[in-house]
Amino acid sequence: AVVSTQSTGMATVWFGCNDAVIPGHPQHVPLEQFKCNLERIVCRLAAEGIQPGNILVLTPPTLNEEMLDVKYGPERIRLNTVTGQYAQCVLRVAEERGCQACDLFGMFSKAVEGGAQPFTDGLHLNEQGEEMVYGVVEEFVAARLDRKWAIPDWKELHGAT
Repeated sequence: AVVSTQSTGMATVWFGCNDAVIPGHPQHVPLEQFKCNLERIVCRLAAEGIQPGNILVLTPPTLNEEMLDVKYGPERIRLNTVTGQYAQCVLRVAEERGCQACDLFGMFSKAVEGGAQPFTDGLHLNEQGEEMVYGVVEEFVAARLDRKWAIPDWKELHGAT
């Protein structure tokens, strides 16, 4: 993919939940390969002119393993112990490359411990989970703009009433 630096001043990078499935599963990406992939993405963005401080790298969120058991059965292919290793890797790469980082794994863990339920099935986010991520991204973008960041209502974009 080519990044247009004329219109791109910031970027977010968020992946890892599927890569962090247990070894042996077809979606699994070994941790060292995951790290290399993430570094390549961040370096490519920087090479295209996006300042590392304007790149936000998000960890995969924690999982709700009990919800996953109910939805998909007790044979787990996703574990918080494994996902946590990928989250730590994301944080290390962000620090090494000078990027901004958001520890969604820690943030979602605290939210779940506090009684929040940000998932539809233990992996995918519901509206509450999406709002949590939106808040992080909104704060990141707003801190880098001269004006308040506002997303217009879709009806305004399409001229609908």
